[in-house]
Amino acid sequence: MGVIAATLGSAVGLAFFKLSVGMGAMTTYGSYIGKDESLIGTGVKVVLADTLVSMLAGMAIFPAVFAFDFSPDKGPSLCAITCLWSGMWCPLP
Repeated sequence: MGVIAATLGSAVGLAFFKLSVGMGAMTTYGSYIGKDESLIGTGVKVVLADTLVSMLAGMAIFPAVFAFDFSPDKGPSLCAITCLWSGMWCPLP
């Protein structure tokens, strides 16, 4: 039960963070948008793009997590740890 509660807490925290950043961006964008453009259509595009980027990031991080034999329950630092280890194994040009 503790892992599920911690996971839900992290997911809700990330959702609120994304909402706050999104609201700030939409407020700024809304002040420059013309009268003929739709804010709802733009909002849907932003939501779809954000979801797509999040899914692609997960599909890029988790194979590396299992390749380096990390435990996937490290929390938010998992992405940073995995990216650092992946960068160490990349050959320099």
